[in-house]
Amino acid sequence: MTVHNAIASDGDVRAFIEEYFEAWSGTDEDRILSYYSETVSLEIPGTIINGKAALRDQFVRPFVAGFPGNRHIVKSMIFGKDVVVEWSFESVHKGPFAGTLQPAQA
Repeated sequence: MTVHNAIASDGDVRAFIEEYFEAWSGTDEDRILSYYSETVSLEIPGTIINGKAALRDQFVRPFVAGFPGNRHIVKSMIFGKDVVVEWSFESVHKGPFAGTLQPAQA
């Protein structure tokens, strides 16, 4: 499904959301970034990322490098004035940090 400015139905919204989360399950940065405008502003606790280039460098690239083979799974959607999406994330980290710190690093 191609991203459009106007989404006509609940089916279109459902397809868009499922496609968006499926894109995040891959490592194609360009595909992931196709869902964001040049003027995107993303707030993650502790930081604000402004602009598509910053989003690529500070969030998308580190995420897909650190979590290759991740899965974003849409569990449910509730349609109303807004759409509420319940989803889960599954992955095994593939980087230098194995999930525990050595006593000297703690």
